[in-house]
Amino acid sequence: MDSQRVELVRNSYKEDKAYRRDDSEPCERSQGIIFRQNSLNWHIKVTFRGHNGIRTWKNKLARKKALERLIFLIDFSSLPLLGDTVTELVVERSWLFSFFRRLPTKSVDSSAGSLTDRFWTYSIREDDSRISEKKEKSSIMSFSYLGKANLASIKPLTVCFFYDPSHTTIFEKEVSYLRLFRGAPNIAQLLAIVTSQTPFKTNIQEDGPEVVTGILLEYYPNGTLEESIDQRDGRGSSWKSWPKQLALALSTLHCSGVTHMDIKPANVVLNAANEAVFIDIGVGYTYELSAPEIRQVIDPFGLPFETRRQCDLWSFGMLLIEIAQFDGSDTFGIKLQEIGRKLTEAKPTTRPNLAEVIHSLDS
Repeated sequence: MDSQRVELVRNSYKEDKAYRRDDSEPCERSQGIIFRQNSLNWHIKVTFRGHNGIRTWKNKLARKKALERLIFLIDFSSLPLLGDTVTELVVERSWLFSFFRRLPTKSVDSSAGSLTDRFWTYSIREDDSRISEKKEKSSIMSFSYLGKANLASIKPLTVCFFYDPSHTTIFEKEVSYLRLFRGAPNIAQLLAIVTSQTPFKTNIQEDGPEVVTGILLEYYPNGTLEESIDQRDGRGSSWKSWPKQLALALSTLHCSGVTHMDIKPANVVLNAANEAVFIDIGVGYTYELSAPEIRQVIDPFGLPFETRRQCDLWSFGMLLIEIAQFDGSDTFGIKLQEIGRKLTEAKPTTRPNLAEVIHSLDS
């Protein structure tokens, strides 16, 4: 006996931020579902384009419920769904009506209102985010295992129905930087790319294609610099070595044309030898911790290298001031505060370069 059911994926309802000129109804909305038929699971993103007469932002829940009613009317078994990925089913009104593209429904339910109009047609395509995931695998799987370590930690790649395709770009960017700086002191070290069978496998009784699900990093057992500052634990005198270690690591980045862009205590970890290590290079951005001259910029990663380098110097200055908290009255602590003050000058051209900073730390 044929067994079928439709399951809504929690927290997957999305509305397009673009609204029609003449009203406040979103142009597009979508809902993730799983269509189960016997032993097959089809992962589907149902995208609705058109009016359902439910306007204003406060009626978002009503629009969501209307879309759900339509979903439960669709005869998914009659659709050419795609296997081992996420199928995007786009439903829209077409005045050039074609019988072969008419949305197949189980029955007409008046509670669905205009959503069951006979002019609703459909198209099938692969969800863009899943296409990106496949590109991601093919471009970085050439170095699946890079080394050995006694301890390691996995940084997972979030797997969900809806995420901005730029997440794939960010993930690839981080991996490329980790590969570039393999073996560099005081920079996070990549050990392996983690893969598993796709979470969107159609036939649960068969092996599915492999996809990237995370990266394996060297394990840093002594927590973050943020935690050490909060606990006022400088690991004895180790804290006095951290500024130069990080300055040299930052110089390594800059000499390769790479900027960190999110230097803060939470993005510094301590290894087993209590040495400071940068993580999350070039993939994040914290507005409050960025240099004043770029806070109004929409896309800071698109700025010229020199501007981004100056941002790193400003943020590094703030980091030195925080490290100085371990002993602000100590001679070295006072020196850190002074270097930090110079690095955080409002005018970028007055800030010292890293070579001068390293010299000051050594003297």
